[in-house]
Order: sequence, then C-alpha cells, then structure tokens
Amino acid sequence: MLLEWQLGVQESIKEYRIERSRDARTWNIIGKMPANQQRTQVEYTYMDNHPEFGKSYYRLVAVDLNGTYNYSQTKDIYLQRFSYAVHIYPNPFRESLSLDLANNETSVTVRISDAMGKLVSNKQLAVANHSTRLDGISGLPSGIYYLSVLSRGKMLVHEKIIKE
Repeated sequence: MLLEWQLGVQESIKEYRIERSRDARTWNIIGKMPANQQRTQVEYTYMDNHPEFGKSYYRLVAVDLNGTYNYSQTKDIYLQRFSYAVHIYPNPFRESLSLDLANNETSVTVRISDAMGKLVSNKQLAVANHSTRLDGISGLPSGIYYLSVLSRGKMLVHEKIIKE
C-alpha cells in the first residue's frame, strides 16, 4: 500500500513516524522517515509492505527536535483480498519480470519498493493478450523487494520478489 503526503515548512521536525491501527485506538509504528529541512512544500512516500486486509487506519506523527509529537488527521483505507490472478515470473529475477493477468486489463501500474519501503520503480505498462513485461530493473541491487500491480486505482497483487 503506497502512502503519500505533502507537507509545508518543516524546520523544527526531526522525523516522521507512520502509524497503522485496526481500531483507531491502538497504534503501531510501521515506518520512520527523517524530515527534509526545506522551506518549501515537500512530498513524501512510504510503502506499507504488509498491509492488512479489511479496514485499517493510518496517521503521520511529526516528532519535533524538542521531542514533542504532532499527529496528522487519521485516514481509513479498506483493502479487499486480491480477487485477480496475476502470475509474476521469473522469481527470483535478474533482468526483467513478466506478468500474466487473468483479467482484461489494458494497462497496469507496477510499483517496486525495497525492504525498507522506499519506492524504487513506478511504471505504467501496456497489457496485450493478458501479458506485459517489466524491463529496466536489471540495475537494482540484489535483495528482497515488494511488487504491487495496480489497475484503475485498485491493487491487483502485492508480492515479494527477489533480485539475484
């Protein structure tokens, strides 16, 4: 699940914590990001590599340099279990990945994030005859990544992949 937010001036912020909850009462930290000390609007992204099915709540916690906390507005997201079949291969991969889709999509967005949740690839791909290929990823360092396939704003699959 890709989380995105925009913030204005953030001179006294040390870091941001991304929190998730199932009931909007008990919160778990799922990630941390250092603040960008720019005086302009800054955009951040964070990939929740282990989203929970059903309704989840997310919020951002700004930790000031003096140790105080400021909480963002809470956002709720409902994630359905994947009802689409997407076959991703080869896995592990070296140069590229092929995707076979069971539905009639004409294009998909393919996002890859590293094990820390940093987005490393975000591509819009055309689909022909239920198939597409993700090229341009051979330069990724060896390791574990998470691949998400989205179509029309819905996640079709979220899967762990390994780069040899």
